[in-house]
Amino acid sequence: MNQEGAKTPPAATPAAPPAAVTAAPAATSAAPSAPAGSRSRKGAWIWIGNGVGTLIFSAVILSAAAAGGRLDFLAMVVSLVFFALGCAVFLWAFVVVVERSRTKELSVAGAFMLAEGVDRRHRFIFWSQLGVQTVAAFVAAGIRLYTPAAFGILVPVFGLGMMSLWGAKHARFPAKLISAGAHRSA
Repeated sequence: MNQEGAKTPPAATPAAPPAAVTAAPAATSAAPSAPAGSRSRKGAWIWIGNGVGTLIFSAVILSAAAAGGRLDFLAMVVSLVFFALGCAVFLWAFVVVVERSRTKELSVAGAFMLAEGVDRRHRFIFWSQLGVQTVAAFVAAGIRLYTPAAFGILVPVFGLGMMSLWGAKHARFPAKLISAGAHRSA
C-alpha cells in the first residue's frame, strides 16, 4: 500500500507499453537492413545444385573408371548432360550480366570468375567444386585412356556455368557512373 492507502501493483508485473510504442521500432529496424548473414543465403540453390552435380558426376565417372568399361555409356551420358547444362547455365549467366551491366560497373573476372565483389566463403565453395570436378574428370580419363571416360573433361563447364550464374546474380558491383557527354540531346 502506498501513502494514500491504495494498493500498488506487484513489481514483478511491469505495465506493458502502448502498442504504438512497441510497433514503431520493429517496423523501422527491419526495413533498412537484412539480418546478419542473409547475404550468404542468396543464391544457395546455385551452389547447392553445383555441389550435388559435382557429387553425382564424381561418383559416376570414378565408378566407371573403376568398373573397367561396364559403366562407360553411363559415364558418357552423364558427362554430356552436365556439359549441356553448363553451356545453358553459362548463357543464362551471360544474359544476367548483360542486363546488370546497364546499371552496374561489372568486370568479366568479377562476374564470371568471382574475382571481386564476392565474399571468401562463396569464392571458396565454387572454386572447390570446380576443382573436384576437374580432378575427378582427369583422374578418370587418366585411368581409362581412349574411352568414353574422356567425355568427363567437358564437365567442368558445368561448374564454370554455375559459378558464373552466381556471380552474375549476386556479386556486388558499384553503380555505373554516367558521364556528362553520355546523353545527347536531339
